[in-house]
Amino acid sequence: MNEKVVPLLMDGKEKENLNRALTSPTSKRKKKSSARKRRTIVKCKWCGSKSHKTKRSKKCPYFGSTDDSPPVAKVDDAPPAAKADDAPPVAKADDAPPTTESDDTPPVAEICDSRPLFNIGDTVLAMWSRRQWFLAHITGIKGGKYNLYFPDDAKVKSGVDPQRVKACPVSRGLPVRKRGDMINKVFYDDGIGKTDRIPDGMWLVRMIKGNEYVCVRSPDCRNKDSSPNCSNFDIGYVMRTIEQSEQNTRNEF
Repeated sequence: MNEKVVPLLMDGKEKENLNRALTSPTSKRKKKSSARKRRTIVKCKWCGSKSHKTKRSKKCPYFGSTDDSPPVAKVDDAPPAAKADDAPPVAKADDAPPTTESDDTPPVAEICDSRPLFNIGDTVLAMWSRRQWFLAHITGIKGGKYNLYFPDDAKVKSGVDPQRVKACPVSRGLPVRKRGDMINKVFYDDGIGKTDRIPDGMWLVRMIKGNEYVCVRSPDCRNKDSSPNCSNFDIGYVMRTIEQSEQNTRNEF
């Protein structure tokens, strides 16, 4: 009775839609998943390659093999361990880049093992003020520093740093003279430079006392018996006098 009543209440389009719904399959279409499945990568159990799955592929090196199971890897087939010789070379201390020194730094008297480079009595060049170097004698060493005497003007300076002292260069091939080289040398003095004028004459250098020479009248001097028979002279004055006398003698030839 219901089947007959329903069609009477529907028009033509509704009947058509109803028949189409009744004749359509009852299984619903499965909706496609919007998420894309990730492809699982399978390795070949024979060679371990990812380009194929089994040995039936021509890409497999075991293609056509009659073995039922893949071969077992041997210990000898393991990759060789890295040797000690293959390690990168370690930089040595000698390969370090050389350090650059400043050109403004003058040559210095270096101290190695707390031992001074110069000794007492040596003739050196010493810096009196900035960039001014003068001839000097080392009269003492204390605490790695030098006590100096400047023969040009008889001035002294104590506690000079080694950086302000350097070796005296050789001039025209002549050796650098030390104060001890004047012992037993003879020089002439006119007696004018003394506070109390003394007779002129020839003097013989006998010994060093501080920054002075202890001199006596030369036995060959005509005033050898004059008084005083012994006198002290400044070392710088005596050295300049003797060197000037020797230079005059060389000029005569």
